[in-house]
Amino acid sequence: MAFYGAVEQVLSGWIFDILPEAAEDYDQAKEFIVSTICDGLAPR
Repeated sequence: MAFYGAVEQVLSGWIFDILPEAAEDYDQAKEFIVSTICDGLAPR
């Protein structure tokens, strides 16, 4: 469930022009989504 919330938050932020649009902001958002996916699949 956290994965969908993370992706939705980033995409909604870009669509509604809420998130900053600098290149480093895109990189940070991509890293956030990838870490959410990878950490979410890690055994606990």
